[in-house]
Amino acid sequence: PRYRLLLAGDGTRDCPVVKSLQVNQFPTLILLDEKGKILWQGTGLDAKEANDLAWRIFRKLDEKQKLAQR
Repeated sequence: PRYRLLLAGDGTRDCPVVKSLQVNQFPTLILLDEKGKILWQGTGLDAKEANDLAWRIFRKLDEKQKLAQR
């Protein structure tokens, strides 16, 4: 899959995306849909969060595939 990734460094420099999404801890992972809506957000990534994130990604991709088949 192709997706964009933003690396904002260590948070010491101004980043308009970090400010707009109100990120105040690092690492922060945010899953956005194609319209910029936050589908999932978390800090750090343990096994439970990784599974939840993977489930949300697969669910969103499945929804898009079903819409494309109509």
